[in-house]
Parts: sequence; C-alpha cells; structure tokens
Amino acid sequence: MKFKIGQNRTLLLLCDVMHRHGWKRTQGDDWQLYWGWHLPDNLAELAGPRSCNHLPGANGIAAKGSFSTLIEHARLRAARHGDDRRWRFVPRTFRMPHELDAFRAAAAADPEAVWIIKPPGAHGGKGVSLLLRPEDAPLRPGWLVQQYLRRAHLLDGRKYSIRTYLLTTSLDPLVAYLYRDGLVKRMTLPYSDAPEDRANRLYHLSNSDVQKLAPGGLLPRLQFGAYRDLLAAKGADYDVLWRKIRRICALTLIAGREQMLRAGRLQPLPRATLFNLWGPDILVDEHLDPWMVECNGNPGLGVTSQVGLAGYDEEHAQKTAVIEEALQLTGVLAPGPAGGQPPRQFGGWELLFPAPEAADWAADWFPRRKDRQLFARLGFAPPAVPRVPTPAGAVLVEDGLLHYADGRNRLVALNAAATSILFLHQEGLTSEEIAAKLAAANPSLSPDDALDTVESTLAEVWAIDVPDKDPAPKEEKRIPSLAATDVAVMRTYAIGPVTLRVRFGPGAFSAAVDDILAHLRIDDRTEAAEEIDVIATASGPGLRVCSAGEMIFARRPDRLASALHSALLHRACAASGVTTALHAGAVARGGRCLILAGSSGAGKSTLTAALTLAGFDYLSDEAAILDANQHVRPAPVALGLTPQAAALLATRIPDGRLLPECRRRDHTTVRFLRPGPVATAPAPVAALIFPTLAPGEPARLLPLGPAAALERLSRTGLELRSRPAAEAAAALIDWLRRTPAFELRHHALDESVALLTAFADSPGPRA
Repeated sequence: MKFKIGQNRTLLLLCDVMHRHGWKRTQGDDWQLYWGWHLPDNLAELAGPRSCNHLPGANGIAAKGSFSTLIEHARLRAARHGDDRRWRFVPRTFRMPHELDAFRAAAAADPEAVWIIKPPGAHGGKGVSLLLRPEDAPLRPGWLVQQYLRRAHLLDGRKYSIRTYLLTTSLDPLVAYLYRDGLVKRMTLPYSDAPEDRANRLYHLSNSDVQKLAPGGLLPRLQFGAYRDLLAAKGADYDVLWRKIRRICALTLIAGREQMLRAGRLQPLPRATLFNLWGPDILVDEHLDPWMVECNGNPGLGVTSQVGLAGYDEEHAQKTAVIEEALQLTGVLAPGPAGGQPPRQFGGWELLFPAPEAADWAADWFPRRKDRQLFARLGFAPPAVPRVPTPAGAVLVEDGLLHYADGRNRLVALNAAATSILFLHQEGLTSEEIAAKLAAANPSLSPDDALDTVESTLAEVWAIDVPDKDPAPKEEKRIPSLAATDVAVMRTYAIGPVTLRVRFGPGAFSAAVDDILAHLRIDDRTEAAEEIDVIATASGPGLRVCSAGEMIFARRPDRLASALHSALLHRACAASGVTTALHAGAVARGGRCLILAGSSGAGKSTLTAALTLAGFDYLSDEAAILDANQHVRPAPVALGLTPQAAALLATRIPDGRLLPECRRRDHTTVRFLRPGPVATAPAPVAALIFPTLAPGEPARLLPLGPAAALERLSRTGLELRSRPAAEAAAALIDWLRRTPAFELRHHALDESVALLTAFADSPGPRA
C-alpha cells in the first residue's frame, strides 16, 4: 500500500504512522491514500479505490472569508425563525474591498471596538495584525477585517487560543467526530490592551510562528487535562465550555454541508473515500464563551514544542494519535465501522454528529433520509424536515423557475424537474412520495437516486433562500493619490461611456502600457470621470496602481501593463448604470450582439478574437457588461490570448496587431491582440452563446431554455454589480426569458466562425 503527500510537504508524523503500518511513500499515481492541500486534479481519472483527506467544497469552511459568510447566512436564516443566538460564535467579519462601507459603519457605531486584519490565504500569522485606525483598512481584494476579542479569558494573565481537531467521515448522512484532547496555545507575554501595545503582535497572536520570536521562545502547549485543572482552580467549569465548543463545531459543519454536497455532485468521485480533518481555532472570552475565528481545512500536524523541553513529548504523542486514529476510523488503516454504524467513541475521537440536540435545530439544517435513519439507529429523536417555500419574487418560465436571491445578491435557476419537486413538496407530499412519482416518470431512475434528487433539490432551495440584511450606508472611498506636482506622464482613455485618466508618477513605466491601451486613448486634456494613479513604491522597483479603492502591486513593466488593463476593465464593469457583468466576450454584426459566455478553456476568447478578425464589431472580452436596458456596453480593451490561442489565430492576425507577452494578475501568460473594428454604442443582445469544445464534432447550435442558460451563466461567471431593486431584478429575469440561448458545440474554428456569421446575418436567429 502506498501514500502520497501533495505539494512536497514533509508531514513527518504522518510518514511515521504510515511506515509503521507497512505503507510506502510514492510520488506517482500508484497511491491508495493522498494527503494534500486539496484534492488531486486527476482523481476522477484514476482506477481502483482511493482515499483522500479532503471533501469537495471544503474550502467554503476552510477559507476565512467564505467561512464568515457561511455562518452569517446561517444566522440570518435562523433569525427569520426567531432565534439566532446559537449562531453568534464568529466575530464580526468584513471582506474587503466590497464590504468596506459596512465595516466603516460598524466601526463608527462602536468606537471602542478593536479590529484585526488578515490577508487572503494567510498562514503562520503572515500579514495578520491589529488595525490601529479604521480608516487604514486594507483595500486589496481578499483581505479581511475581523473584530478583535478584547475581553478575553486569561491564563496567568496571558491570552490564549484553543486548537482542537474535527473529523468528517461522511456527508450523507452527516457523521463527524471531535477529538477530546487538543492544545492550548498561550501568549508568551502577559496580555496588554494598551493602545501603545497594539502594534506588538506578541501580545495578541497565539500563532507559533509569531510567538517563537518572543524572548525565551514558545511557552509549552497545554493539554486539555492541564487546562481543565487551571479552570477548576479559578472556579470555572470546563465541561460547560466543552459542550459549547462541541455545539459550535457541529453548527459549522451543518452550515457548510449543502455546499460540500453540491460540490460533490458536480465532481462525482465514486471510487474515492473522502474525509476531512479540520483544525478549529477557538478563542474564549471573559464569560467562558467560545468564539471560532477560523476552521482550518488542513491543519498543521508538526510538533511546535521544542525537542527536549516541556510539552514536546505530550504534543508529539497527541498529534500522532490524532492522525493514526483518524485513519483507522475512516477505514484507511483498518476496516470501517461494522454495518455502517458510527461508534460513539474511537480512541480519542468522540462522536460529535449526529447529536440529540440537533433534532431541535429545525431552522438550521436540512436533514435527509439517511440522517433520519441514522438518528433512529442511535436512539435519538428524529429531526424535523423544514418546509421549503417558493422564494419570493420567483418567476415561472418554460423550462423552470428563475429567482433573485436578495440575501446572496445572485440569480438562481431551477429546471423544470426541480420546479415540479418544489411545487409537490408545497402541496404536502413527503420526499418519498415525490421520489416515487419521479421514478415512475423516469424508469431509468432508481428509487434511491430519485429520493436523492428530491432531497438535494429541496435542500438547495432551502439553503439559497437567505434573508437580506440592510446595506450599510455608502461612504466615499479614500485612497492615496499623486500630488499634481508629482505627475510625470498623464494618459486619458475612453471605454464606452467611461472616461478615465491614468497619472504616472516618477519612475512609472508608462511606455509599457501604451501599446496595449493605444486604441482607447483620447485627448489627454479631455475631462475624465475618474483617475487611476500609478505610484512608485518607496523601495524596490515595485509600482502601486490605485483604482477606486483598490490597490494593485506590480514589479515589472509587462505586469504593470496587464494590471492597468484589468483596472480599466474593472472600472468599466463598475460604472454607473451597469447592472450585470458576465464572464464572456461580446461581438456585434449589423447592430446585433452575440454574447460568448464560457469558463476558462472553453475557447471563448479565441472565438471572440476570430469573429472580430472576420469582420464583427468588437465590444469586449472577459466581461460582457449589461446596462439597465440589458444592452451590452462597449468595453473594448485588448483581447488576452494564451500562446496556444495566439498560434491558432496567427495566420489571421494582421502585422502589428499582436503584442508581446505579458503576465496577467492571475499569473497567466497572454499576448494581447489590439482589436480592429470597435463598437461605439450599446448593442441589444441577439443571443447568448455557450461555446463547448467537442473534438471531432461538426459545429452546431443546440437551444437552451432560460433556466438552463442561467445555470450555465452561474457556472461560467455572472455578477450583479450592486443590489438591484425588485424592478431591476425582474427586468433582468425578463431579459433571460426573452433572449435566445444556445450551446455551441465546436471543434474547427473556421466552421464555428461560418456558423455564427450565418446565425448573426439571419433575420431572426434560430438554431
């Protein structure tokens, strides 16, 4: 038997455990256990039984920003039923920059609050610090601002955090375990809340990589037994705290279950046994209430205590047991539980879910048949299935139901079968009765698959319908800007109705962007609606691009050009009057616009470029921008082509139109194509086209209904630029109902261009 560790990680304890059980480590695909940061990309292609330490969609819990949103949505749903108190276990969190206004409103309402900032993907405490002034909140995408727990419970005058371990062995039914022991990580220095000490991270962050920098190094980590004794000495009840910790860990998993199940349906892996080891980080306040600041999806399993010092042997033994017993419990190192019955206890692991109290959480989760059966086998009261109403404002179309989910600011589509399931549920039929009707109408569908379809549909509608909360009042965003005397070069660009001025400070590489943006440049004396500043950093060759509350850093001329290219497109998407941005290209012929929507790799940009080179007017690439009339606004920034796409189009591209390679902000290498004919006015949409590469097939158009088109858009990328009013949301749904939509199955570029040209030239486009 062989195991593989992804991303070249060491994980000595995992290796020790596996070697002791006779396993060997491999770097190839001949593994039976994979342990990494995420699921391997080729898992679906591998034969034979496999085990992996991740569940699809687990990042909804593990990523700091989405975790806070997940819990907030669960809290809003519970509040609709009158009680959200049990969901108040995550500090108030704001995602930058789009929740900047909400953060500023919260900071103004609570001047005594202290805030902590966290960069995206941070680990080891990198970039985490207290925010000394609310006005200095980070504006870069992905950063978080979270309320800091000032009134913390202290041990010997020191703040501390708790790291425990959580294991999910199944999602349907939901089965999870909590390890009864963990680590208490104490700060090295006594806690100080003095303003002058807030910049010193040693007072505030318990992370090992931070605390080891303190004089004298880390304090020994406490085991839970020692922690229990310290609490008892102060008259505090550890058992009460532990019950609260168990509850918030269980709530965290049920909040993320639907998202993980949906990800599993989109990425079916029938031969893989998947589990997830989580590492909740918990703070305890002065009232002995636990607060979960994050839930790591791949917790560190190295020993942080120093060899030969107090606490090393205990931490080594504990983490070894966590790994070994988890792999035995999941069936990797031993047969799984007999008859599928989860044991109440296995080594240090205690059954967390199912739990008797979950039967009373009717507003908090959607129990399925397997959940109810497992509750019964364990002797627990069966949990009630919530009633699922038709979402307010939902519109019935010929192939399903379209709904604007206000609380999530997104459009949702239910196909015809899902809509029927919802209506039968509302008539009072049980899930089993609906499944019987579904199986009778579809003989190829087994009763179990029919019931799974029914429950998945109802659970998804239940989960998506989140009540809205009032938006925070808008505040003007203030960003650094160049003084007039510091401007070395100034350029003015027009993207459709948006006019922007880019001001370059001394040392900025203005020449690097001229080729890419030359076709957008207008008279530099023209009045501009907004300004973007390119500022040289204080040290090194880096440049800072400041754009409407967002700061971008670039260190090379080609990356600066790409960053500015993205910033201009972003401003066009966010301009006044824009309602929706689709991840799509847009071209027009005879005043009729085709939107080419697709995810990366579908051939969308290549096809957009080919149609432009064939004589179509070019509106945009990467973003098809709809105004309030659902017309596409021109945003004719240069088309970014991968080297493969550029080579495919090489014989069609006139000399001088293809520019040198650049590195985009997502690290993709592209060659920008300066467009030819450019549309200058918004264009009505004749059709939505979804390109799909189909090797060996002739090019053809297959009709899609409105619900199917919206489902495709939600996968390829659809963003509502602001919370639309009810009328605007209804207008957008009506546009989807009226706009023909097609899947373009294509392989040969010439065939596809010819087919779409004939399509656009026909009096009324039809498949």
